[in-house]
Amino acid sequence: DHSAASFYNGKMHYLIEHHMGHLERIGTALQDGFYELGLNCIGQPERSVLKFDTDAEWLAFCSAMIERGVMVHRPQFPTLNHTDTDINFTLRQAAEIAGVVV
Repeated sequence: DHSAASFYNGKMHYLIEHHMGHLERIGTALQDGFYELGLNCIGQPERSVLKFDTDAEWLAFCSAMIERGVMVHRPQFPTLNHTDTDINFTLRQAAEIAGVVV
């Protein structure tokens, strides 16, 4: 159906134009914050991964973050619902444990 395809294309164009910038900005803030904490965060802002020397270090960090109310795993996907407040909270939690498990 031509009208359905046209609607879909218009909707996708709108989403890309209006929301991808938010995902890139939030993802970049998260990556930059992890870097500042000395954590190795690789990938794209919209899809990044924390890289540790061993699986044990990675699991210890993820477990400690979950205990603090933050779900990090492979990979991190920022969403349209994530805000600067969420990123700041995540980075504060990571800062508290980074020296302990990394």
